[in-house]
Amino acid sequence: MKKNSRRIYYPVILEQPSNAYKFVIYTRNRRTFPKVEISQNGRVIPSNLQPRNIPKRGQITFDWQPRNNPAGTYQFYLEDGNGRSISFSFKHDLNWL
Repeated sequence: MKKNSRRIYYPVILEQPSNAYKFVIYTRNRRTFPKVEISQNGRVIPSNLQPRNIPKRGQITFDWQPRNNPAGTYQFYLEDGNGRSISFSFKHDLNWL
């Protein structure tokens, strides 16, 4: 990977195609996530990205329905109750769903 470059993730279909993306985050400890956003070019996309479950530890799943958002590169941003954040870029195209 080149210096100062960022990874961009592409979605993978594991089962039947769906109208939503599923983001799975792993945590060793119980956490709250007061801020979860998806944005494109610095513009936050309105959505209801609430975790489906917050286990004591393990996987936390977020679903995003892109509706009519254009194809392109998006950013997933997640901030926990302690101010720590995770951010990554991913590709989206409605033809993939």
